[in-house]
Amino acid sequence: MVIKKIPLKDLVDFANQVDKHTPPEGVLPISRQRALSQSQNPFASPDDVALLVAYDNDICVGYLGVVPGGAWVNGVCQKVFWLSTWYVSPKARDSGVAMQLLFTACQLKGDIMVTGVSESARRVYVALHFREFGPLRFCNYWIIRPGRDRLLSRLSRSMKGFDRLVVRFIRRRFLRQSLAPMKSVLANLECRKVSRIQPPEEFSRAIENQPRTFIRESKAINWMLEHPWLTESAQSEPRYEFSVFRQVFHYTALEITSATGKYLGYIVMSTSREKPDSPLALTLLDWALLPEVDLRVIQTLVLREALACEADRITLPSSLAGQLPKPLSQFGQVQEVSSLYFARLQNRESDLSQALNNPHLHYTDGDRAFT
Repeated sequence: MVIKKIPLKDLVDFANQVDKHTPPEGVLPISRQRALSQSQNPFASPDDVALLVAYDNDICVGYLGVVPGGAWVNGVCQKVFWLSTWYVSPKARDSGVAMQLLFTACQLKGDIMVTGVSESARRVYVALHFREFGPLRFCNYWIIRPGRDRLLSRLSRSMKGFDRLVVRFIRRRFLRQSLAPMKSVLANLECRKVSRIQPPEEFSRAIENQPRTFIRESKAINWMLEHPWLTESAQSEPRYEFSVFRQVFHYTALEITSATGKYLGYIVMSTSREKPDSPLALTLLDWALLPEVDLRVIQTLVLREALACEADRITLPSSLAGQLPKPLSQFGQVQEVSSLYFARLQNRESDLSQALNNPHLHYTDGDRAFT
């Protein structure tokens, strides 16, 4: 068994080569689109390791991605490395490949961060004495929760398509009624859709003291907007465990200004549907407002976008979800979700270690906003 380290400077060429030579039944360690995106990571250096690939007799049997990011430590940006896309072929899962990949990652020179892990992966990190911190808490706000359309279908088999029309009517009526008392919040504001956010320096200075452990500035947001990992398509890539395609996937970025043109803030959301019969999910990713701006602006824009795209679910911070109208009890629900974090620190007495005692976590930490 051999573990190869692929530096960022070689990642695109490597992705092109494995895409050409991996057979249909083989294991593809990275997609070309993801490699192109990671090559533009504003936190990364050319020599940073971006991917660990496990080979057995020159055949790929597993991989572990590494995504450089930044953390605020006493007002200074410090590089950290987020683990991403950990996968081992079913044929090799009893051979210790997964642990070899993780051990190799732990030997990298830098502080390792992990979030969004499964329960089985959690047990591994705990056993290896990764430091647990967090969790991040957020909400899945279901307008139409899974199964309600299927229930209606059973009640109306004799009327083809009737169930979908009923669900659509209920969803749109609920969102319109929820938005009606909030429309005044957007009075005298202009909300402009943009391909990249460009906050002026004075805005950035005004919000720089807002608490956050892991850096998410405009350069990171624009990297995501301009170089997404996913493509909106009905295709699939069976060789790559972490899908490149979604039935629906796009970002929506809005910049908010006053009637006089003053820059007040921005909001970034993603809309995603994995398969034709999957729920349509709207996720609030990034937002920032001047302190004097009513926070209900964000909630109103989220509901407005949910109505426009006919979302089944909205994912957003718990603090914002609590201010939204209560969903219809027969169809919706508010589901509290938490996500644990783990760290493997070079120095357990470092300033970063101290910062993790009271972390300020966000949904976009790690690679979550890309997926």
